[in-house]
Amino acid sequence: MSLVVSIGGKIESYYSYKKDNLKPVSKSGLLNEVQVHEDERENDEHGKHSHKAHSLITQSYEKQPEKPPKRQSRIFARDIMSSPVRTVEKMTTILEAVHSLNKFKNKHLLVSENELVIGIVSDRDLLSYSWSQDSLKTPLQEVMSNEVIMAKEDAEIKVLARIMLTENISAIPIINDKNLLKGIVTQTDLLKCIMNNMPIDVII
Repeated sequence: MSLVVSIGGKIESYYSYKKDNLKPVSKSGLLNEVQVHEDERENDEHGKHSHKAHSLITQSYEKQPEKPPKRQSRIFARDIMSSPVRTVEKMTTILEAVHSLNKFKNKHLLVSENELVIGIVSDRDLLSYSWSQDSLKTPLQEVMSNEVIMAKEDAEIKVLARIMLTENISAIPIINDKNLLKGIVTQTDLLKCIMNNMPIDVII
């Protein structure tokens, strides 16, 4: 399976996790788990035979480049992920985490232990806490999400996009077959990829 969930560092299949923690899906949702599962199964089959493969682009271009980038029909997590990824320890304080996010202009921090991802925290998570002197000393292990949806390097980006939509998350850590962290894919990475691979007339 290309999708897994880390629960405090313990890895299990994303679909087993969803089955055990089933939540109602809105009728207005853009997809359902069955469709994602179908895409995942298709990806696993095709991925065995094919290894080809921070800012949003807001300015417009008056003319098309003479040689636009070659568009890919199938793109994988390994093709667009940011790597390497900075991680922090679970005893890192909220104040230290904020400094790290600001310094490196990131929106997510991955918490690791023994080289395995055990949690994730976003700038939105940190903003939800009061900014008293005592709260800033709170370790991340008390505020992080310890259920982290992750994907393998051969996961197709359409699967990542759908998971982000259904789970309402903005980043997915990317791991290798040994469950070691290799990179991270964010919504911004997906948008940049779409911009680079869309037909030019659609973008304009």
